[in-house]
Amino acid sequence: MSMWGRVMPGTKQLLINGPQGHLLGGWDYAVDTCLPAILVDLEAELATTLQRPIAYTVCDSEGGGRPTGQRDAAAARHYISVLPHQGYPVTAFRITDTWTPVDGDPDRAAVAAQWAEPQRAQADPRQLVLMRRLGDTDPTRVYAGCWPVDWAASSLPLRFRQRWAHQERRIRELVNGANLNANPSASSGHASATRPNWRPTAHNSGTGPRPKPR
Repeated sequence: MSMWGRVMPGTKQLLINGPQGHLLGGWDYAVDTCLPAILVDLEAELATTLQRPIAYTVCDSEGGGRPTGQRDAAAARHYISVLPHQGYPVTAFRITDTWTPVDGDPDRAAVAAQWAEPQRAQADPRQLVLMRRLGDTDPTRVYAGCWPVDWAASSLPLRFRQRWAHQERRIRELVNGANLNANPSASSGHASATRPNWRPTAHNSGTGPRPKPR
């Protein structure tokens, strides 16, 4: 999902691509629309278009903040993100479970946690999972979002990393092969293109027809 103005300055259209870069659809909004405010409704519309439910969305740190958590928690939607600023000491959190090896990554461990500060914990609806290297004390990454209660903390890093295979690597291929970082002048009549910044990945269950671009 491309951030406003990063595909074309001043654009009002939001484009979503799936695995292998296939276009899933386009939506028009006011250019100053806040993405977290429309994400829940957008997911519902996308699920209808795809004719299959969206299990969860993976967001980067810019798209997965507290406003997204508040909207998704109220709508019982699921998403995974990371805190934008890493380097938190473990004392900033209250550990609520036991550290366990990360799925597919035995050199790291993960655990469910909450903010140690009671007021901050009460104000933040997001769930938290800490990840650290074996032998270390402080986490190297903090996952945040809303996900099913039966998901093990050890499964969160692998679920989040799926975004790399479906989005990040594909975008890098396009940057190199399709010159996505080019910015033709407005007078050329071509849309400027820069690398997208805010790109949640919709993970779907089941199969269905690929929608036609609108």
